[in-house]
Order: sequence, then structure tokens, then C-alpha cells
Amino acid sequence: MTELLPLAVYVHWPYCARICPYCDFAVVRDRGRTDEQARLAEAIVADLEIQRGLTGPRRLTSIFFGGGTPSLMSPAQVAAVIDAAKRLWSPADDLEIGLEANPTDAEAGRFAAFAAAGVERLSLGVQALDDAVLKTLGRNHGADEARRAAVLAAAIFPRLSIDLIYARPGQTVEAWKAELAEAIAWGAGHISPYQLTIEAGTPFDRAVGRGTLKPPGEDLAGDLFDATQAVLEAAGFDAYEVSNHARDAAFRSRHNLAYWTGVDYLGVGPGAHGRITDADGRLATLAPARIADYIAAVEAGGPGFGEGERLTAEEIAEERLLLGLRIDAGVGFAEVAALGLTPDDPRVHDLVAAGRLAGLIRRRRLSNGMAERPPPPPLSDAPLAPGLYVVATPIGNLRDITLRALDVLQGCDLLLAEDTRVTSKLLSAYGLSKPLARYDEHSADRAGPKALALLAEGGRVALVSDAGTPLVSDPGYRLVGEALAAGAAVYPIPGASAALAALTLAGLPTDRFLFAGFLPPKSAARRTALEALRDQRCTLIFYETGPRLRACLSDMAAVFGDRPAAVARELTKLHETCIRGPLSALMADPALEEPRGEIVVLVGGGAEAVATEADADTALAEALRRLPPGEAAAEVSAQLGLSRKDLYRRALALKGAK
Repeated sequence: MTELLPLAVYVHWPYCARICPYCDFAVVRDRGRTDEQARLAEAIVADLEIQRGLTGPRRLTSIFFGGGTPSLMSPAQVAAVIDAAKRLWSPADDLEIGLEANPTDAEAGRFAAFAAAGVERLSLGVQALDDAVLKTLGRNHGADEARRAAVLAAAIFPRLSIDLIYARPGQTVEAWKAELAEAIAWGAGHISPYQLTIEAGTPFDRAVGRGTLKPPGEDLAGDLFDATQAVLEAAGFDAYEVSNHARDAAFRSRHNLAYWTGVDYLGVGPGAHGRITDADGRLATLAPARIADYIAAVEAGGPGFGEGERLTAEEIAEERLLLGLRIDAGVGFAEVAALGLTPDDPRVHDLVAAGRLAGLIRRRRLSNGMAERPPPPPLSDAPLAPGLYVVATPIGNLRDITLRALDVLQGCDLLLAEDTRVTSKLLSAYGLSKPLARYDEHSADRAGPKALALLAEGGRVALVSDAGTPLVSDPGYRLVGEALAAGAAVYPIPGASAALAALTLAGLPTDRFLFAGFLPPKSAARRTALEALRDQRCTLIFYETGPRLRACLSDMAAVFGDRPAAVARELTKLHETCIRGPLSALMADPALEEPRGEIVVLVGGGAEAVATEADADTALAEALRRLPPGEAAAEVSAQLGLSRKDLYRRALALKGAK
């Protein structure tokens, strides 16, 4: 018997008690529309029956009620839609039935009735746990209502997801971490943290235009994203999609995965999208957003979406690629063949080398089912000795990894990484899979003892930075010190370093150099640090961020004067650049106006001081106490760079004067 093709069903309920200022969905206010809502509920069931004729027999994998606010539907209306869908298609054994809900007390009072209607997964739109923030977001619930609703939902529904919004105006990293920690404590198996997006035409968009609303800048938004990953990962959540985290596979959203993996889905309700594959290809459907138009289309006997649009092979492949790369499973080359992409395509290799794409060649997520080509030569099968391995990794181009580093990454029992997302891309690119834990300044106290315990048992732990050589401007030195104190062996695995790479192409002296790392962020403290380095007669190397670069160069010019310098960024990546010149020119260079990416600043050393006659006499007088005139002249000549012959005559004169 042929297995039925899967089908997901999306139900759009467009009514909201209040329309949020950031929302650009097809929604309307709920008030005074009771008769219309009853007609819409009937039209949705009728539309399901009409579209059954388009899909034929299918295996029903999920039903999802979105909106709008579907928790404003009556439980009887929800039950009628569920019953119709299960009657029209064959329900899968693990059929997922989900519904979005607001956490107001009134809607929470319906939770038990929704569960009785068949809903087994609730997505609770908490969004924030601060009353002032909720007011800014236009929400009609308070933080305490959200807490009560979450606890109640966790007790009623087998599967609960919490929706939160971050990168909000005025939000701090610490406050966001506290919100995440509280949400985790509710026991939900799934958390969806969404970064606030300012959509065109919304009230928030107009407020930003007027300057009355100021979202966080890129750096803070990035810090908030990093905090999201770190907190949820530490709590055991897997980031299986850009904005979706699950405790394990059982808690993942099977309905959303249908969108992301190219499964057919049917859309009913005003403004609902759908994708249906039939004998003529793949059909994109879109129902009219106006409620009256949708109801009229269904009551006239046609599907709610009208004619639909046939997608070309290229459009199908583009959609599959864009949606599939949101998730950790990725996309197979066979699925995007219409775009002409193959494992050997230079564009693919460039993206992998730049760290933009992971999993090429050896991993299924980017496999085309053809014979795979492992990177020569093969990795060593020799077991690693117990101990801590400090492993340098690429700073941009993944092909810069050393074979010995790959041996260690393959053979270790635990891999500690400053940024597990970056390291996951590296592992995926070489077909490796290892237990991975975060080790940075926020997690060192938690991850360090676990690593030390493993080392004490004879385990093999690898420590990597997010890029380059560990311990260079990162907290790894703590773990190395603790491992040595505990008697564990420590092995360096050398490789890429942004500081050394920048030094090789800066055009500044390389015989002597000093790595100073990151300078303080505030100008006064930064100038104090620079003053301490002013007299160093060697090339100085610093790390810096894009937003602080211009101010940093200005402080350097003020302290060092107009020395020769270089700014290198995105080393070994597609957009690698190195701009050289005096500090005054670099300060004014438009290409360095808040550049993105990793930045290395190099500055020439201070000028050698010219020895005076008095310096020579002082040095000769001291040397003559120990040495005859000839040897004293030779020693001082080496010290001060002065003529040995002149110094010898001067030494004889000083000797004779005595």
C-alpha cells in the first residue's frame, strides 16, 4: 500500500482584542463582529471540504490555529474545525494540533475547553514580563497574568511553547537573561524568542521615523541574541531553528517544520497562505485578507484562495532553500537542483570557506546522494592521550584548519567553545559531531568544573575559541591554569591567529611586536592605557569593534602622534581588507566608518631616542669601572648605536682625566 503524502493545515483567525503596534498581519478588532465570526467559522470548515478535492487523500500531520488571536474563538468552533480536518484526511498517529493564545485571564479560562476540543500544543504569547514593556508593545495582558497563564497551560497541555520578544527599546542583556530564566522555570518544552522587527507601515515604523521609538543598535541586538543562545543552551534547549528552541525533538513544532522542510500545507481563513502539490506541479495559494471577500468566495462554492499561482521549478527551489536554511537539518542539493547548485559549485565553496554555510560534502544536510569526497588526507585513527587540548581554529576561512586540529576535534570526549554556533559550523563542515559546551566569561564557572572532572577521569577535552587561537583575548587561560594545577596534561595545537595574520600584511616592522588586546571602551581609560604603551619601540597590535574604531583611532593619534598604522578586518574571509596609512588618514577614511566584522589595529612603535654626549659619557664611565677602554667602547656602542671609534677616543680621554 502506497503511503499517503503528508499535509499540514493552517487556520487563520483574524480577530484581535487589540492590534499590536508592531504587527503587520491580516487582523481586525474583535468587537461587534459576532455574526461575522459565526459565518467565518462555517466558511473555514466549508473551505476545508472544498480544498479536500484539490489535495486528495493525505496523511494529516498537523493543524495549527494562528492569527490574529485564535484563543478568542469559542472552543466549539475550534472543535468543529479539528473534527472536519480529521474527517477529511487521515490523521497521523502523532498528529499535532496547536493553537496560539494570549495570556489574559479571560482566555486562560478557556484552556481546559480547548484541550477537550483536541488542542494538545499551546503557543502562549507572553512576549515580555514587564508591565511597562507590555504596554509599549500594545499587549492587553500584564506580567502576572502571563505567569498565571503559563503555569496553568503547563498543567493542562502536554506540549507548551512560550513566545517572547527581545531587542526591545531600552532592553538590557541582564534583564533579558532574567526573563528567559523565569520562562524556563515554568517547565515549557519549547521557547520561541523573536527579535523585534520594525515592519514597514506599522505604528512602530512610524514611531521610529519620528524618532520617538529607538530600537537597540546592531551591537546590542547581537549581544541579546548571543545571550539568548547561551541561556537556552545552558538550560538544555536545542536551537533547531533561527528563533525556535526545544528541550528535545519531541517538543519541536511539527507544523512549522512542515513549512521549513517543504511539506504541503493548506491555508484556510482570511489572508492564509498555502502550498499544494498536484499532478500539475506546486500551487501557491493566498486567500483575500478582507473577511467579507473570503466568506463570499467560499459561499460561492470556490476555494477561499481563488485561482492560486503555479510556481516554477526555480521558485520552488528558491523557497526550499530560503526556508530550509533556517533549520539545523539544512537542505539537500537534490532539492535545489533547479538553481544549478552542486557540491562543486565555486559559490558554495566560497560560502563554506567564509563560514556562511556549513556541512558541505561529508554531512547529509548538504548531500546530493552522489559519491562523497572526504577531504584528503584522512584523519588519524590514533587515540588521543588524556589531557586538555588548546586548539586553534580558523579565523574566517574554514579551509585554514590544520589536520592535527581535526584529529583532536575528532578524538576528544568534550569540546568547549566560546561560541558554540561558530564551532558547530566548523564541525559540520568536516562531518564531525562531538559533545559541545559553551565556555566563556559567563559560563566558565559552570563548564570549568565539568571539564576538570572529565580530565580527572582520564578524559580528553578540547578548548577552542570562536575564531583563532584560544587564550588570546578570551577567558580560556583560567581553564588551562586550573588543569595544570590539577595535574592534567595540556597540549597546544597551533594554527590561525588574527593578530599574526594582520601583522604579516600591515607593512609595519615585525622583528618586535606587542599584543595589547582590547582597549577599555571609555576614552579616558583608553588614553591611560595608550599612555602606558607610548614609549614601546615595537609594533603594537590591538583588537577593536566597529562602533568604537573611529574613537579609538582618534585617541591613538592624540597619544602616539601621527604614526604609521593599519586597520585589518574580515581576515581570510570574502571581504578581507587592510587599510594602511598614518593615524590621521585612517581617522578620516570613510571605509572605516563603523565597519563590521573582526578588526585588528596595528600601530608603529615609538621612535628610537638619539643618545647624547652626556649619555655616552655616563655609559662609558660605568663600563670603564669593569673593562679596559676598547671593550668598554664596544659595549656602549652596542647599547647606544654610536660609533665605536669615537667612543674609544672618548674612553681614552675619560681614562686619562682620572
